[in-house]
Amino acid sequence: MDSAGDVRARLNRSNDSAASEREIKKIQRAAERIVRQNEQNRQRKGQDIQRRLQEVEVRRAEVDATGAELEKRLTAEPENRWVLEQWLLFVNEREQLDRLETDLSLRAQEVELENKHSMLQTQLKAQMTNVHQTSKDDIESQRRLLDDMLKVVEQRDTLVSQMERERLKDKQADKHMKDILDKKGYSYANFGPVFLADGKLTSLV
Repeated sequence: MDSAGDVRARLNRSNDSAASEREIKKIQRAAERIVRQNEQNRQRKGQDIQRRLQEVEVRRAEVDATGAELEKRLTAEPENRWVLEQWLLFVNEREQLDRLETDLSLRAQEVELENKHSMLQTQLKAQMTNVHQTSKDDIESQRRLLDDMLKVVEQRDTLVSQMERERLKDKQADKHMKDILDKKGYSYANFGPVFLADGKLTSLV
């Protein structure tokens, strides 16, 4: 017959085990909430990027239409200073829209890579937590998942570097209208078409 001490010891071990299981489940639930929150954040980010890309497309169409009309006027009145300044403002906005589109497209790619990494991470976790998966095929599958995750990380690093290069290039491209006019003068003859050049935006400098 067990002594009172033995009974208390077993009860304590049982209580400790139950407490440990509860703590583990609590941590797992918290981790799952974080994963879901991250997924929702990425989804909202992706939706916001797509919305802004659509807005850029709409605004660029408006800028192109107005810019083309100003170019037609400048063709007839190349020395019209007011029209030239207005035209330069639209050229500048078109350049900014193009740069914004590039930035948003890169950010959309970043979200896609983050989604892919999360998916691979979930698959790897599912395999590693399954104690019955111990075959060579399972181990090889886990290695492939790890390799794919590393490739995604490398792709994201490359993308981030590209985004930084674009940012620096944009900073160098930002020139005040006065600087452009000081260099080229107040005559459209010194510039040439932008909006009427087969839809291709040419540099002013």
